[in-house]
Amino acid sequence: MKRVVVGTEVVDEFNMTPMIDVTFQLLVFFMLTLNMTQAQIEKLDLPDAPGIEKINWTDSTIVLVNISDIGEVKIGGKTIYNPGRDKDNIEGLNAFFRNVLRHNPDPTDNKYSKSPVIIRADKNTDWEHIQRVEQVAAKEGGVLIIMYGAEKEVNK
Repeated sequence: MKRVVVGTEVVDEFNMTPMIDVTFQLLVFFMLTLNMTQAQIEKLDLPDAPGIEKINWTDSTIVLVNISDIGEVKIGGKTIYNPGRDKDNIEGLNAFFRNVLRHNPDPTDNKYSKSPVIIRADKNTDWEHIQRVEQVAAKEGGVLIIMYGAEKEVNK
């Protein structure tokens, strides 16, 4: 805070510029992070699950996998595997989960990943597509925790 003498009076001046700069930086940060979080969730028709409970998981290393009704696997808005294009070539999926293991190894045993995986699959997805992701996550990524996304059944 700066004091300025005007005539015989002392006036305090307060510089608002740094405060405005910080406010705009925070605004941009929250706008970007909100957008990235929403980009991970694909529009899917999830299966109904009676008795489901919402889990509040705060781990920032969660891997959210979306599987469409045709078996297309998207992670973070990017298509990792497309059965129509890739057929039996799952190298993109293998590479992704090897990268998960490389960046988030379990501190007690580095052949396992500390990153949990949440699989959100459309209710019309063939089980073979879900099973493929489970197997690759466990084998290539050392994933020990796999959870599944569903919608809570509403009483009719």
